[in-house]
Amino acid sequence: MTDSADRARALFATLPGIVVAPVRGRGSHVHVEGDNAVAALVFDDDAHGEAARLVVAFIFSRMGRGQRLDGKAPVTASAASACACATKGAVHYACTTGQLAVFLRALTYASAAPMGPPRPVVALAGTPLLFLLSRALVAFERDYEALPAQGQQPKPALGVWCNVLRGIGEEAIRQRDLPERTVLSRRGARAVTRDLQRLGWLAVERRDGVPKLRLTDAGMLAHDAGPRFIAAGEAAWRDRFGKRRINALRGALVALTKQFEIELPWHLTGYGPADASVTGGSFVAAQPGPPRLPHHGEEWPVVLRKVGDDTAPLPLHALLSQALAQFTIDYEWDVEGYAAGLNFTTNLLRHIPDEGLPLGQAIELGDVRGNGKSGTERHLVTVVTPGRPSDKTRRVLLTPKGKAARDSFAHRLAQTQRDWRTRYGDCVANVRDALAALDDDLGPDLPDYPNTTAWFWHSMNAASHVARRNRA
Repeated sequence: MTDSADRARALFATLPGIVVAPVRGRGSHVHVEGDNAVAALVFDDDAHGEAARLVVAFIFSRMGRGQRLDGKAPVTASAASACACATKGAVHYACTTGQLAVFLRALTYASAAPMGPPRPVVALAGTPLLFLLSRALVAFERDYEALPAQGQQPKPALGVWCNVLRGIGEEAIRQRDLPERTVLSRRGARAVTRDLQRLGWLAVERRDGVPKLRLTDAGMLAHDAGPRFIAAGEAAWRDRFGKRRINALRGALVALTKQFEIELPWHLTGYGPADASVTGGSFVAAQPGPPRLPHHGEEWPVVLRKVGDDTAPLPLHALLSQALAQFTIDYEWDVEGYAAGLNFTTNLLRHIPDEGLPLGQAIELGDVRGNGKSGTERHLVTVVTPGRPSDKTRRVLLTPKGKAARDSFAHRLAQTQRDWRTRYGDCVANVRDALAALDDDLGPDLPDYPNTTAWFWHSMNAASHVARRNRA
């Protein structure tokens, strides 16, 4: 048996739902002869087996539908005649050895390996700090958006002001400097600056061959209005919840966030409009430090805090955002790849049982569409049973990676909170107590984790509306 066949068999043995040990002539295996290979896959007759079958079919389909994972000829699923051994009930795929290597890498990505060491399955104890931070942040943003306009003064969206406008003042700045000023990925900056140009708030100029960002008159009005609306929102919270409670929350958050070693966004944001992860994956490996630097995409800026920097001047929502961003980073410290992170696990994966969830319900919870193009599908976290695109009764199932993310969720939350108490001290308990004192009064229907890409889409829609109006 070749090395490729040995590696395949070892990998198959780690994946629930794939039958490896021969039982009555059944067992998954790989044949390799020269540059040709045949993968024979046998699956259990349960939900794990169905999920594994769908994962394998999805990976091979991407090699055969023009979405080349290897740039070579399509894989065929009619290879039974090339497999001389009796493997009852097997699904056969004929491929090259290069395609086999691609398949095994993709199957590893769908396995539990990217989730790091296995964690015990435990129940959630009380309301996690994560939920309290998230609900408070979303509640403040909703209250900010509900503030009445003041005459002709524009009210910028909170994400737009925090992640773009505050980084540009009266003087133009180099376009490449914006990401570090607001801790926004380069791809996110490209998307939103394009939208603000269409909105008429931003101009991109070339000076000595260097692209620079300059706020237009309308953009300066929005830039100057943002802090006034934010202050009004915080004042409204003091009136609504009482100065004592808000001061206690602010004080605890300042004591916590001033200990962070890196700058974090004032408005929690995904890596880009199509990537909800905070740091953009694991292209750059984490460094335990000091300073402690998270794994991140190559376009995410790492901005070190200056010695003596204080977070006391930050608005309340910025303190909440930075605390939530740091919690996300620490929760995901040893999670590799995309779509099995905290945002997807909190809002979607933990609600999907082994037997699956109807697609219609899953769509309401998170990033799954049933067309193979959503983040959790493309990154092999969820799979959807076949059927008509309009059929919302199709079931969404978890891959081994998705199950590992779901099952370790409560333990990871508890461990992150314990690590925080060790690293940051008593202020962590103070933050939790202050948030718990507000939680019941914040309002209904608050998510346990924010939508980190919504502000990109709101900006895009606003720009499109203005463009359509100007053309009319």
